[in-house]
Amino acid sequence: MTRIINLHTKESREIKPPEPSHCILCESVVSDGLEGIIGEKPVTFCQECMGGIIKIMMENKWLSK
Repeated sequence: MTRIINLHTKESREIKPPEPSHCILCESVVSDGLEGIIGEKPVTFCQECMGGIIKIMMENKWLSK
């Protein structure tokens, strides 16, 4: 929690830190992964799940090696 104080009015308010992102496949907290939008749905993948998706695509020749 962070407290913001207006120096002119002396009013204060608290703001919450942003919620961490979670991988949509394994639900682990993502600190360094891939975030984007597929269609209209926001998606987040951790590095391990994204690596697995890329490996599957390469094995099925959907991506060139």
